[in-house]
Amino acid sequence: MKIEDDDYQYSLEAMLAHALKVNGGKPITEKRRKEVEKLDQQFRATKEAYQNAVARCEAQARNEERLKVEAEVEKLRRELHLLNDPESSFNRGMNCLALKTDDGAFEARKWFGIAAEEGSPSAQYQLAKLHETAEGGPLDVKEACRLYSLASAQNHGPSQNNLGIIFEMGILVEKDEQFALHMYRMGKESGDPDAAHNLERLDQKLSEDACDVAIAKIVAKVEKEQSHPGPWGRFKRWFTK
Repeated sequence: MKIEDDDYQYSLEAMLAHALKVNGGKPITEKRRKEVEKLDQQFRATKEAYQNAVARCEAQARNEERLKVEAEVEKLRRELHLLNDPESSFNRGMNCLALKTDDGAFEARKWFGIAAEEGSPSAQYQLAKLHETAEGGPLDVKEACRLYSLASAQNHGPSQNNLGIIFEMGILVEKDEQFALHMYRMGKESGDPDAAHNLERLDQKLSEDACDVAIAKIVAKVEKEQSHPGPWGRFKRWFTK
């Protein structure tokens, strides 16, 4: 049993480059750089332990001690898989979230963060919700919007719907009902039923608001003509009968 050089193509430089790409080309913060460096150190330490265990396994005869070493090798292999595979990291995050505790939500943020950096829209959505609701950490609606936007770009309907809600309600952002309408429409096209419902509701509300504005303009014009003589006098007398 041995590890080939190309089994795990992983480096700090690659992680930082990916984090820069996910961040829209903008420089990542010092806090994020430290998080990436910490993950890199964790990965390298686990990989070293894995390689040492494999070497010990190869050097020993098949006996009780070797079986213990093989069990350790398998455990470390699974840990490496979790660190490398977005789906596994996402599932680990969901398991932590299912605990419904503050510690569970805190751990979920870590695992969702790993999968989100690898481009998983489901992980981006779950992590955004934790930021939006301040579960497992501080409230950060701006970060929630960024993550919802990343997932929305991959046609993730629930993220499009939630982003629409934030802007329709003006939750710590400038209220923008037209943008919300656009996001609901995208969510509906992505197959999200909540987005379809919100699209119909907001579209009807905006239509009624536009109608009210038009009526208000007509009433204002009539009132102006009633108070000032002019060619609209006959219309005024008719309107007030």
